[in-house]
Amino acid sequence: MHEERAGGLQDPPRLEQSRLEERREIGEAVGEGRDADHATLVASSRETGAVAADFVLVHAQTHAALRAAGVERRVDVDQVDEGVRELAQNLQVLALYDPSHAVILRRVAVRALSIDLFDTLVDVHMDRLPSVEIGGRSTPSTYGLLHAASVQWHGLEFERFAAELGAIDRELRKAYYAEHRELPTLARFMAFGQRVGAPGLEMAETLTRTHMAAIREHVTFPAHHAPLLARLRGRVRLAVCSNFSHGETARILLREAGLLEHFDPIVISDEIGIRKPRAEIFEAVLERLGAAPEEVLHIGDSLSADVAGAASLAMHTAWLTRRISDPEAALRQYAGPAPEHVISDLAQLESVLDASTGCD
Repeated sequence: MHEERAGGLQDPPRLEQSRLEERREIGEAVGEGRDADHATLVASSRETGAVAADFVLVHAQTHAALRAAGVERRVDVDQVDEGVRELAQNLQVLALYDPSHAVILRRVAVRALSIDLFDTLVDVHMDRLPSVEIGGRSTPSTYGLLHAASVQWHGLEFERFAAELGAIDRELRKAYYAEHRELPTLARFMAFGQRVGAPGLEMAETLTRTHMAAIREHVTFPAHHAPLLARLRGRVRLAVCSNFSHGETARILLREAGLLEHFDPIVISDEIGIRKPRAEIFEAVLERLGAAPEEVLHIGDSLSADVAGAASLAMHTAWLTRRISDPEAALRQYAGPAPEHVISDLAQLESVLDASTGCD
């Protein structure tokens, strides 16, 4: 790159002109009868807020200037055509936050799927828990079961028990969830024991077992998921990425559903301390898969946790709406990056993978 072009990167008018020139040149080269499947793929951005991109050819000496201009990351485009390679081999993606632009990205086949657990792989029905009356209101809850299992340690009447446990739940969840940290079930009940004068592990472990057993009773397994995952595992690696407060129960449920054998790795927030949408839990998945973000498709039912979290690392995203009562309303209330795929059943992942790899 010439010195004057590198210097112009710090001048907004010249930077914009450089972007337009390079985008035109690359667009013309790609458009001259070259097969996009083997050259470059024009795709919408997956970045938060719709990150737009333009391109400039770079020289090693201009990296600092490019970074100051808003460079997000390097994209190396695999080319089979020498003319396109000369124009597009070394591209810098610039974050312009302009949804009217598109990104020229290399075609990267999805090598792995990262899948949420609850209401994605298995369905949890919290509304089927036993109904209890707390503060004059009837609600499905494990509180009644928990009281019966622990009264020998604390001796509290149910209303007092519910008030104390409720206070602990509110305090801890506010502190933990504000930072998207996981609150382990055992830690929750240990804190409760301290509050009511019954410290120690025995009661906390009893409460944990009681609570998790009640939840397990109300989890159902879609019958077609096991054979579907067996087929998918023949094509890509499969990982679980779940927000859940008890890793042991998550694995029990996967085993009971006949799904456990299909997944490696299994990443549960209880075991790493971080919840989606924080980057660290997705980074743990990527590291254990040994895959780059653009090689992994994350699937889940939560726009804020699954779609926004995965998109922040430039992973592919699919939003599962099977248990979303009003998907259109959910999208209207959501301000994050749009999911790349919207599916109503995990079975649709086979066609999503076909499109990723160019299969018919």
